[in-house]
Amino acid sequence: MEPRDDLPTDDASWADLVDVRAGDRVLLVGTPDSPAHRVLSRTTTAVTVVDGAEALPGPGAGPEAGSWDWVCLDSTAAAVPASRWAALLAEAGRVVVVGDNRVSPVHVLDRWSGRSRGGTAEGRCRGRRRTQRDLVAAGLGVHQVFGLIRSAQAPAVAFDALVDTSSAAVLQATVAHVGGWRGAALRSVAHLSPQRLLGVCPGWLVVAGRGEAAADRVVGKVSNRDSEEVKLLRGDPVSSVERRYLVSDPTAEVAALRELEVAGFPLAPRVLGESGAASSWCSWMPGATLTLDRLDDDALVAWVARAARVLAELQRLTRRADGTVLVHGDFWLGNLLTDGERVSAVVDWTESSRGPASLDRDFLVTSLERWIGSDALRERLEAARDEAMG
Repeated sequence: MEPRDDLPTDDASWADLVDVRAGDRVLLVGTPDSPAHRVLSRTTTAVTVVDGAEALPGPGAGPEAGSWDWVCLDSTAAAVPASRWAALLAEAGRVVVVGDNRVSPVHVLDRWSGRSRGGTAEGRCRGRRRTQRDLVAAGLGVHQVFGLIRSAQAPAVAFDALVDTSSAAVLQATVAHVGGWRGAALRSVAHLSPQRLLGVCPGWLVVAGRGEAAADRVVGKVSNRDSEEVKLLRGDPVSSVERRYLVSDPTAEVAALRELEVAGFPLAPRVLGESGAASSWCSWMPGATLTLDRLDDDALVAWVARAARVLAELQRLTRRADGTVLVHGDFWLGNLLTDGERVSAVVDWTESSRGPASLDRDFLVTSLERWIGSDALRERLEAARDEAMG
């Protein structure tokens, strides 16, 4: 339950942010078997990788020109004129350009803490603003401009700076899972406008194309602390979330959310469509996460009482004749979203099952051992829970 000082990025990729469909033709300027290549290949078999600008199809080169649904520049972006990218696109094609922000303070802090992965690749030195200008000059509209954290090549977190609600939603969903100086840094910049926050990010990604951007496009990405899932936020403003499960199975969570909707429990996400073997699509639940390290004893007791009232309602609505209830499985303050002094949502139902009411009831307090400094505080928390639940 403790926040960690790192986010896993071994299998992260900027390719999560682009809506490549099965059968799309993708031209990737980059490295074979890179994270981006692996992610794209899981979606479509029509991925061609070229290593460097000199290997790109030339202007008017037969069927290659004007036939690509996606042209993705994972490297050597500075060596390729934007007009040449545009000439390769099919009618509704998209260009994706990924780059490093060499002046980002995150790079400085990474070098200071010994976590730097090396210098910026020479091929990705093209600036974001110049890239956007060149794309517009080539007749393309800029649809998405992502800030990438923690690096351009393996972003665990990303937000679309063109969508006002994206950065706030992403930071709210991320800050609870990051500890140490990184968590403090995220909280310190949470008030910045998306454009100013973009200047802090160590990497960026621009998507451009002809026509209008899709209404349900990806506008944010959050990877959780255990690398068990990736959340892709969609819509402007953010209205839904696609969850891709890297380890767990979504079956139990989807079944629980459907049961909660029928029961009339208002604080859980709603399933919006059919879920796959390793993914689900649900409504986005806005709200802030609690920073438990900042709560004094009285505030901690108050929040346990609020959570207990929510739990009592959940159990009342889902109790069956045999006495079992829908057990959340990880019901603690870290899985609540808040709006002021009100619980606005209960999230992360992956461990849900049917069972005795005591499971969630007991865990609500035992999950706080790290923050319980005395037996007296534990007794206060248990008394507040018991009074709230009746």
